[in-house]
Amino acid sequence: MIRFQPDTVPQALMRFFNMAAPDANVYIEIAAPDIRFAAVLLLAAVALLFWRRLGSGRQATMAMLLLLLASSAIWVRTTGNGRYFMALLVAVGPVAVGLICLLPVTRVFKATLALLLLGGQVFVISQYPPWNSWTYLHWKDGSYFQVSLGPEETRAPPTTYVSLSTISYSLIAPQFPPESRWINLATGNARDVEWIDAFLRDAAARGPMRAIAPSLPWASLPDARPAPRAVVAIDELLMRRNLRISGECRYIPSGGLRQMAERENSANADAPHAPGFWSCPIVYEPRPRERQRLEQAPEEVQRSLVRLGELCPRFFTPGESNLVRLPDAWSRHYAASETRVYVTDSREVWYKFWRSLNPVLVGGIDDLLAGKVQLDCAGIRGSDGAWKSGAQ
Repeated sequence: MIRFQPDTVPQALMRFFNMAAPDANVYIEIAAPDIRFAAVLLLAAVALLFWRRLGSGRQATMAMLLLLLASSAIWVRTTGNGRYFMALLVAVGPVAVGLICLLPVTRVFKATLALLLLGGQVFVISQYPPWNSWTYLHWKDGSYFQVSLGPEETRAPPTTYVSLSTISYSLIAPQFPPESRWINLATGNARDVEWIDAFLRDAAARGPMRAIAPSLPWASLPDARPAPRAVVAIDELLMRRNLRISGECRYIPSGGLRQMAERENSANADAPHAPGFWSCPIVYEPRPRERQRLEQAPEEVQRSLVRLGELCPRFFTPGESNLVRLPDAWSRHYAASETRVYVTDSREVWYKFWRSLNPVLVGGIDDLLAGKVQLDCAGIRGSDGAWKSGAQ
């Protein structure tokens, strides 16, 4: 994932100031503005100006400052993701206060600076509170994510379960028999095709396989099993991996999903059947390409994506994900850079960063393939996540 990594040296040098921006995807996925890092740089500059007049303890404080700066360089170079920088995220506050304490000013002025820093940080956080941004469910009573397994699951022979949703609900896996095997197909990209196929072939030879997905109360039969249209939809998702439903699906109640619906005030919480999981028997059935119901992208669409990968491989990595057919275009999502490309039926190529309001026109397919279109890769996005048009 490169979405938090700067693209240029100036962007890297501005990271501490960019972190104060009240935006998501600066150094973490949610909006969590942090002014402490910028304050550390400013305080360090002031401390250097008054180096000979600094108070006692400057060696220890400066050693911690150097550790922070050196670690930050490694962090930005490797991931730039705040979750992998927690030790220093926690320590930066004391470093800032330590620098304040070194300044050759009165104790009252030091206390005022510290309170202003604390108040500023509290203010920006209060404007964009990050709490509960990712919370799907609060663990209150009982199981951490309750699922009611019947004898069909607890007494079944070793089974391979194939999940289909982007949220894999992996918390339910430990509640199934320990011999069970699991794979999630929603996150695999085009480069994983061979490995996934090998896993599924092996799973089919080992024993039964079942697809598992969260139920949709509005697409359920009176007994909570999936309606025919839901079965068809699941089957089409499975078809991408040479799988198909073979038999009757069943419904697995889940208190965890019900609590999620209640927390989100979803209408599903009041449905006749509370949200749960559908479990459907599946078989691995390789099919010749001509028999697959999925459309194959035209060659010029695939060549256009290859050309984009040649122009800016950092952002448009070949094989990042499967092509998806839209009503009037083909689309590919590049998860590493949070960018999506559209090749339209009107023979235009567009790309869109996830936070931008509108996509940017790259050019026509013919011009792109003829080498008449270039991209300023450094201008596709900034390290602060701001959208910049890079098409020329």
